[in-house]
Amino acid sequence: DKKEFIKNPNGDFNAGLYIGNEMDIKRELEPMILAFISGVPEKKIKSGDLTEDEKDRLEVAIQCSEKMQLHLEYNDNYDNQFFKDTIDEYHNKYENTPYSLRIVVIDYLELTSALINEYSFISKGASFREDMILLNLSKEIKTLAKVYGLTIIGYTQTTGEAVTMGYRDFRAIKGGKAIPNKADVGIICFPPTSKETALLKPLVEKSKRRKMPNIGFNIYKNRFGSSDKNNIKIWAYQELGIGKYTFLFATDEFYQPITLEGITVNFRDEEITV
Repeated sequence: DKKEFIKNPNGDFNAGLYIGNEMDIKRELEPMILAFISGVPEKKIKSGDLTEDEKDRLEVAIQCSEKMQLHLEYNDNYDNQFFKDTIDEYHNKYENTPYSLRIVVIDYLELTSALINEYSFISKGASFREDMILLNLSKEIKTLAKVYGLTIIGYTQTTGEAVTMGYRDFRAIKGGKAIPNKADVGIICFPPTSKETALLKPLVEKSKRRKMPNIGFNIYKNRFGSSDKNNIKIWAYQELGIGKYTFLFATDEFYQPITLEGITVNFRDEEITV
C-alpha cells in the first residue's frame, strides 16, 4: 500500500527452490517474479509499455532478483529420485555459507510416467493402482522435508467435482486422499461462489477495507494448528497481474467471523523465532 520496498520479515539468508512441470521458466516464471517484486503488472513488463516510475521499479526488481537465492528447475516427467537428487544438490550448495535452503515448491504434484516406472521397479512387477503411486510420492516428499529440515509446498490440480459439487476438502484434489495423506497442512483455493458472496457481504460492510474477496483459502487440514476450529476459511483479494494477495478476514466453516493472530517466522542460523 505504501508503494515502497520493505525488508524481508523472514530473514536475509533464506534460499528457495521451485520445481515446475508446466510453466516455461524464462517466458512465464521470470516475468511473474519481477512483477511481484516491482508491483508492475506482468502484461506491462512483457509489452514494454512502462511509465518512468515503472521502469525505475522494474530496474530495482531486476537487481533484487539477481541477488536473491531463488532457484528455478523444470521437469515434466519427474520421479522421486529426481526430487531427492535435486534437493540434495541445492542443500549441499549452501554448506559453509550464511544461506540455507529453507523452502521447496513443487508445481504440480501429479502422476508421471517416470513415477509409474519407478514404482513398478520397486514393486518388482506386482500389480498396483494409481493411488498407491501417489501415496508413495506423498510419503517420499514428507521424508525429504524431515531429512533436510524443509518446508515443502506441493500444488495439485483440482477435480471437476470441486466446482460442480462445491467440495473444499481432499475431494477437490485430483488423486483424492493419496497426495495430501502425509501433508501437515491442506488448503483448497477457489473464488467465492455466488452463494458465498452473499454470505460474505455483511462481513465486508463491517470490515476495515470494505473490499469483497475474490479468493478463498479453505484450510481443511492443519495438523499443528493452534485453532480448535476445523475448515477455517481465509478470505483475500488477489491481484493476479502482480501476484499480490491482501488478506481481508477469516471465517469458520459456517461463515461466521473469527480472529486469527498473524505470525512471522524469522529464520536466523539454526534458530527459529516466532
